[in-house]
Amino acid sequence: MSTTAKHKIEVEAPQRTTVRVPAPRRSWDPPAAPVALSMVPPTTPRSRAARRLLVLVACLVLVPLVVVAAFDWRLSSALTRIDGAFDGLADRPPAAADGSVTMMMLATGEGTASSPVLAWMPGEPTVVSAMFVTISGDRRQVDVDWLPLRGRVLTGVADAAPSGSVAAAESWTGRRVDHLAIVDWSAFSALGRDNETRLVLPAGASRGAQQAFLREVLDDTLHAEMRKEPWTLYRALHTVAQGMAVEDGWSAFDMTRLMFSLRDLRSAQIVFGAIDEPQSGTSPTGR
Repeated sequence: MSTTAKHKIEVEAPQRTTVRVPAPRRSWDPPAAPVALSMVPPTTPRSRAARRLLVLVACLVLVPLVVVAAFDWRLSSALTRIDGAFDGLADRPPAAADGSVTMMMLATGEGTASSPVLAWMPGEPTVVSAMFVTISGDRRQVDVDWLPLRGRVLTGVADAAPSGSVAAAESWTGRRVDHLAIVDWSAFSALGRDNETRLVLPAGASRGAQQAFLREVLDDTLHAEMRKEPWTLYRALHTVAQGMAVEDGWSAFDMTRLMFSLRDLRSAQIVFGAIDEPQSGTSPTGR
């Protein structure tokens, strides 16, 4: 009997992989836990204090800037501007080496028949006095010198251009003019009213009457310590600015900075005088 060899072939069954598919969420299921995308470090007391300090520093820096900007805008809106105050001037005196600041100030008001008028200003106001103002380099003294409205000065003030007044002042005094200003006497009267001083300058008032008027107004205005009351300084500046015109290159910020440097000034440090004779032999026009 033949025997047939039988070979057994064993085949391993394939392994099964189980894939779990999450069941769809239902409306009554609780909310799923959020997946943390990043780890945010907890806030410490030191970091909170640092943030508060930064906010405080920002306020201390920004608030004064906003206040200064507001004051600058308000002052600028009150001022009238003079175009071409230094146009065409040549052979001018050198700038002061001691840091002093000079200004040709023309005061307008009710003059006489012979008083010059400013044809280049709106309304052609009448000039009742011409003053050369010098602020010392250390800001401890202000000299206000009256110039005579005759000769070179009268010719320059009556010129068809504002630069004629600047040229006349430089020719008469031999000193460089840094700024040109036109101030109506009513502005000084308003300054006096702010300080409960009731003064009126009569038409055609003499130089002595003008000086006495200004002296009383300044005595009442500069009585307070402006270092402790900066608002007093600004209010006085704004009151005068409402009746004032300055050259277009003199910014309200520079004006405020100059006036703030005079915050310790007292009326006794304002010296009134006169320059009745020419201090320079330059030409009447300087142009």
